[in-house]
Amino acid sequence: MYLPKEERTILLQRNGKEWQTQMHIRNGRRCVLEGGWRKFVIDNRLRVGDICLFELKRNRRKLTMIVHIISRDQC
Repeated sequence: MYLPKEERTILLQRNGKEWQTQMHIRNGRRCVLEGGWRKFVIDNRLRVGDICLFELKRNRRKLTMIVHIISRDQC
């Protein structure tokens, strides 16, 4: 509802660092992050079962999200 309907670059922010990713639309409504997502996963040592919460930053020229990570060990 809050994301654009077209494919766009999304800037992810976490702990003062930034990663550019590409948001692609699948089947007309499913948003998928590619092109930069793999580097974000590696840099943040994400594992299967970890939870990523995406907080949309408003009033920015670039589509930007702060990412909060909850480790699977905390669940």
